[in-house]
Amino acid sequence: MRCEVARESLSARIDGERESVPAARVDEHVAQCPACQRWYSTAQGMNFAAADLAPDLSATILEASQTSEPDGITRRHNADGVGRAVVALHAASVACAVAAVVLSVGYLTGSAPLWYPVVQIVLAVVAIALAVAARVRSRRRGRAAHQIPSAATSIDDDARDDDAASDVTDLAALRAKRKAG
Repeated sequence: MRCEVARESLSARIDGERESVPAARVDEHVAQCPACQRWYSTAQGMNFAAADLAPDLSATILEASQTSEPDGITRRHNADGVGRAVVALHAASVACAVAAVVLSVGYLTGSAPLWYPVVQIVLAVVAIALAVAARVRSRRRGRAAHQIPSAATSIDDDARDDDAASDVTDLAALRAKRKAG
């Protein structure tokens, strides 16, 4: 038997796959060939060494899942709990309203061209639309905050005390159970 065929079969054996050559013939070849013996022992050692290289990130993942919001997006809020988007919509609405007032003063004093009323109306409509959008967004946010429970409060106290539920969150217990049986 050629060494390449034996090594291919040994590789399949290590991976738990079906060997292409009968195992007895491969074992006979390995018993007679020192190069294949070295290759097989090295391959077995490499297979198990690679499994231990991965770091255990389970604690980091669990911690991140408990501190993140339900939809996974971190939100930015000011001290009053109002989101940045709502504040930006209100600010843009105020800016449009101020621009409309400035244009109306210019038009009333007679120093403005004839198309100023059109710009003034557009700015007023945009200001109203932005104010409505800010109001709708803040109301939806308030409703959503009351409707969607956080990950920490979604499990009731009875389920939290149950051994099965605590095992799910305790990865160390799961690993111990897996190793035990």
